[in-house]
Amino acid sequence: MLMLTLLLQSSISEGLPISILEAGMSGLCVVCTDVGGCAETMSDGRRSFGRLTSARNHKMVAYGQMEVMAMLPTLSNPNLSQPPQVDPDALMSRLTDPAIHEQRRMWGVEYKEFIKRKFSLFTHASQQRQAFYLTHYSRQICAGDTMPGTLSLTGTPRL
Repeated sequence: MLMLTLLLQSSISEGLPISILEAGMSGLCVVCTDVGGCAETMSDGRRSFGRLTSARNHKMVAYGQMEVMAMLPTLSNPNLSQPPQVDPDALMSRLTDPAIHEQRRMWGVEYKEFIKRKFSLFTHASQQRQAFYLTHYSRQICAGDTMPGTLSLTGTPRL
């Protein structure tokens, strides 16, 4: 994937898209449709690491590719539903600009760090462990027992 610039995923149905996580780990920017878990894999709530479009909106999927390749200012608008007019000369200038290429590369590096933080094995195991212990202790509380100690995500529950 090192020769690629972006990943385009135009699914109309999806679960948690592993290909988007793999693209993120490769430092690629992503254009994908807002189905299944795609939004979760591309956004940390404050910013998005690509263009998320509505499913079956082929105009926005096509525009999203140009938008990410040229790092157009409209990327900061997550609610963009129709592609605006684009000056072809300005677009070509941005596509060949080394500074834009570097900006896109750095965006990919930040996306990779986001994926490592949010979807690492440790993060997943910690969330599963917390869910298990919360379920276990809530059953004890419902049965009239008191909740022992506090939860620790790195070891066993402290009593």
